Amino acid sequence: MNAHLLDEAIIEALQQNELAVFLQPIVSIHHKAGTNEKCISAEVLLRWPNQEWQALSPSRLIDVIYKKGFGKVFIRWLINNACQRCAELISAHQENIALTINLSSIDLLDADLPELLAQSIALWQIPAENLIIEITENDILVDEIKVAKVIDKIKQLGCKLALDDFGTGYSSMARLRNMPIDIV
Repeated sequence: MNAHLLDEAIIEALQQNELAVFLQPIVSIHHKAGTNEKCISAEVLLRWPNQEWQALSPSRLIDVIYKKGFGKVFIRWLINNACQRCAELISAHQENIALTINLSSIDLLDADLPELLAQSIALWQIPAENLIIEITENDILVDEIKVAKVIDKIKQLGCKLALDDFGTGYSSMARLRNMPIDIV
């Protein structure tokens, strides 16, 4: 596999809108007494349906996209797609279904991120609380002051914040209490 050709193909796929999002259901097994489990939300997963590069992991896609300087283009695409999917699900099922998107420390250092979220939420007319932003505790540690400002603005929009991989970094329960986290 020629790494240079693969990198070029990934960027072209992003530019040609060939990347896709799939939804992994998040199910509540304790929805209501006497009822079965129910899909209450879903996590947005990145995929590239390409025959030539089938075995490529989403993390490799994202690594190349950011390494080549297309992170802002990608995150705009991802957020817009997530909001569109959320609006479609709400319309089709007449229920509030939340979608979770994973953001990186690079994204959390972008002061424009809250405005980007606000624009997509407004465009697709979804409740902000239906968009859950998932981060890892290591993402918070990159530049705590700058990240905290971006996170505060995201929370002011009404989006929820999920912390993934808690306990793998340096956070403690005491520190977790001081973070504006809704879901661990």
